[in-house]
Amino acid sequence: MTKKIPIINNHPSLTISHLFLRNEIQKILRHLDLKGCGLELTFCDDSFMGGQNQKHMGKKGTTDVLSFPQIEPKKNRKHYQGKFLGDILISLDQAKRQAKEQRLSLKKEVLFLILHSILHLIGYDHSEKGERFEMQALESRIWKAL
Repeated sequence: MTKKIPIINNHPSLTISHLFLRNEIQKILRHLDLKGCGLELTFCDDSFMGGQNQKHMGKKGTTDVLSFPQIEPKKNRKHYQGKFLGDILISLDQAKRQAKEQRLSLKKEVLFLILHSILHLIGYDHSEKGERFEMQALESRIWKAL
């Protein structure tokens, strides 16, 4: 049984189809063989994200996405079967700027941020060169399949 994927939009003016996002998130989870997993996705503005970035990461200013794993991240995907992966917080303001810079639609940029964040929820990181290569290769494979 698939866990729920609640989507909360706390942004004052921007929105993306929740049906589209749920369908695409399910595709990502299938590509990662994460059967029955769930997560929560929340959209916000730069003001709120800046506060969360300071509180959780110790960094001033906004960021595009923050990931909050609910279970100990491990790259063994069987570890996650049927579990709630965690929470994803996305600044739609920052995503909109990045989409414009990369000449993408807002929904494509948000989808990429979700993919990136799901990988963080299951233990992938990009702080070290080797880890970055592994994460980017997996991101690229899944992105092409979407």
